[in-house]
Amino acid sequence: MSPKQAENEVKEKSIAEKARMTVSDVQDEVVETSNAEEVSGDAVNEAVEEDTTKENSDPLAEIYGDTEIRLDFKVDKWDMYAFLMHHSYMSLSGIIGILLSLFCIGRAISEFVSGTTSPTTAIFVVVGLWFLVISPITMLGKAAMQIKTNSFLQKPITYIFTENGLIQEQGEMKAGCRWEQVTKVVRMKRVWILYTGKVRGSIMPVRQFGEQGEELKALIAEHTGKKH
Repeated sequence: MSPKQAENEVKEKSIAEKARMTVSDVQDEVVETSNAEEVSGDAVNEAVEEDTTKENSDPLAEIYGDTEIRLDFKVDKWDMYAFLMHHSYMSLSGIIGILLSLFCIGRAISEFVSGTTSPTTAIFVVVGLWFLVISPITMLGKAAMQIKTNSFLQKPITYIFTENGLIQEQGEMKAGCRWEQVTKVVRMKRVWILYTGKVRGSIMPVRQFGEQGEELKALIAEHTGKKH
């Protein structure tokens, strides 16, 4: 073999070796890319499964606890009336209305006694009676109408009290809140009201507390503190 032939043979081997290395690199890159895509696909699938699980989970699950007090409450027109009266007359506008009514009644009585009645005396009487007599009577009719027309109030509502919060159940419907969301607790002789907003409240008739009444009162006091 001549030197030139030997040199050509070495060049051919070198070119073949480079070609094999190039093919091997391409194959490795394809394998790495495939593995990366597979890992990425698994991550996406896991994320989708996690999101789906969150969407299908019960949003009230975190409120359920080991200790539960279950009570069924059914509100009647007098319970609703107590709620409406408290909400209307214990507000700032309600207190002003009561004071105005007392002033008007007092002024009317004074004019009758002194014999200085005038057309304005009749106005004083009407204004005084409106807040102290007429409005409470119309409010009772409003309470009765709400009980009659609101299907949600016509059936007992199951209340579940736990260390985490309160859940209300009626058929397939569920609602609830954590104790931190309770803004005020009103304790009256006839009903207790748990407010979760300025006008939104859960009415609980005291007569339906039953044997668990003391335990329930203690639980509410423990988690709401001085919210009254």
